[in-house]
Amino acid sequence: MENYDCKRLNYIKCCLTDCASTRNDVIRRTFFAFPKDPTRCTVWLENCGLDHLKTVDPMILNKKYRICSLHFKDSMFSNYQKNRLFPNASPTPCKKQIIKSNLVQIKDDQSRSPNIINAKSSEVNQIKPFQEIVKNVGLLSIPSKWHRNFSRANKKMIIAFHKLGSYKENYMRFIEKQLILTEEFHLLLYIYDKQIEISDIGYPLDMEVKTCKDLENVIVKFDRV
Repeated sequence: MENYDCKRLNYIKCCLTDCASTRNDVIRRTFFAFPKDPTRCTVWLENCGLDHLKTVDPMILNKKYRICSLHFKDSMFSNYQKNRLFPNASPTPCKKQIIKSNLVQIKDDQSRSPNIINAKSSEVNQIKPFQEIVKNVGLLSIPSKWHRNFSRANKKMIIAFHKLGSYKENYMRFIEKQLILTEEFHLLLYIYDKQIEISDIGYPLDMEVKTCKDLENVIVKFDRV
């Protein structure tokens, strides 16, 4: 599978309509080229709902359009850094796209309007616990050499923590470890720019961080790895 190296171009954006991923995002993603094989290329287009691109030649799609790593399941990646795909890998719509697509469909059916309210309420309820973490993050007892900051990526708030490594002979320091929590409670862990899973530090793969205490415990354990 061809891996699209985002360092080679000045600007890259995911071609999915509802995705705002670019190479300049705080949360760095890998961008993949469409397969040159017409059959597999059609599968990619159908999985991502890109009907308007079905008339475009696969060779042009391969050269000019990219899909970011957000739209592939973990099982599609051939390495834990999630920057290489298996030869038969295919993308699937992210949760955000599924929710938005469902809302558009429901809107045409007035008899199902309560479902719209429930979907929107679910999004609002998810943001509230995150705001509580943002409000109280200054009270966290984090290990030494760790720093925190708030930022926005893809129009979403994130909390980022990083640990600086030791000074080198040229007096430079690099980020040794990084932990990012998004407002959707997606947790991302990196060691020297290499992404790892939360299971790699001893937690279940489906572990959720929903409170300040959860976040503090993960940082402390991550620091000891």
